[in-house]
Amino acid sequence: HHPEPPPLNLKKDAASITNQLNAFREKALSFSSENKIVMFRERKPGNVPEQLIALSGKTLLLPLDDADNLAQQRNPEAPKVLTHSDITRIINGDGQDPVEASIELSRYVDSLFQRKIWHEMYTPVLFREYVVGYIYLMRSDLQTSGFSANTLDFVHQFARLLSYSLKQNGYFQMIPVRESFDRSELVDISGSGILFSLPLNGPSLDIYTDIDLQVTIAERAITVRGRVMRRYQDSGRIYIGIKF
Repeated sequence: HHPEPPPLNLKKDAASITNQLNAFREKALSFSSENKIVMFRERKPGNVPEQLIALSGKTLLLPLDDADNLAQQRNPEAPKVLTHSDITRIINGDGQDPVEASIELSRYVDSLFQRKIWHEMYTPVLFREYVVGYIYLMRSDLQTSGFSANTLDFVHQFARLLSYSLKQNGYFQMIPVRESFDRSELVDISGSGILFSLPLNGPSLDIYTDIDLQVTIAERAITVRGRVMRRYQDSGRIYIGIKF
């Protein structure tokens, strides 16, 4: 997901991330008990909610019934929210034990209720195909009703603006690795996965497809099995993110 310029005066807005954050926090106080922005620059996703949004790139509402309730108020163009079926598919695709993962998530929600935290929202901040952080809101004490559709839309738009502003202010290190092989193009590779692109008329690879890859490093060929966890396209290429 490439952050697109929102319909705002970005030459002015992007120059001051601090002002954006302060304005967001001030407005967020009208519909949340607490809000914060967490970036994954210095650490990886930790707890269950962080892992779910990192794997999906979608907003997580807790308890999960909130997503079903909100779906009745929203149109097809609204921000994507994780449902029960989405989470089951993600857990299975990530190779986790579905029963154990479900118990862990239930325990997490129970711990919220014990602290009188009735609702949580985790909205990912996306840069290209990566979840680089998230916006967190919660409702507690007397705020027993869930988040509204308008709140979800507002937070989603701010996440896009934040991503764009961070890019404009040099937060991300834009050092792509570009190495051509056949009709594909290597974009990035690490110990956990690989991102490459294909021409629009290239082979079809759907999300959660298992594939075998041969990676050649210093004339040494290594065969690895991976799973397609990301797939998006622009006007000229299809981008495939594989988790080893």
